Amino acid sequence: MTILKPNNSIQLNLGFTTLIGFVIAIVAANIYVYSGIVNFQHIIGNNAKELQAAQVANADLKNSLYKLLDLSNFKAISEELRLVKETKPSFLEIGISVAANQ
Repeated sequence: MTILKPNNSIQLNLGFTTLIGFVIAIVAANIYVYSGIVNFQHIIGNNAKELQAAQVANADLKNSLYKLLDLSNFKAISEELRLVKETKPSFLEIGISVAANQ
């Protein structure tokens, strides 16, 4: 008569299954982290492009402002409005000083 004994390698199978589970979890975590890094790099790239566009617009605005505030522009406007430069201007003066009262 032949007696068959079942293979009692449940401990080996449980350990191997646990190891495979950890490997799968680590691979999934690596994929998730890599995806996050790639998305972050795309966001940084887009922000860098927007920053460059904003810097160009800022330079254009500064250039326009400097053209408006140019001294030769003031002279041309004053000549157009027939304004005369005052040689000895008189200023409004008040005889009371705030520092003198204290």
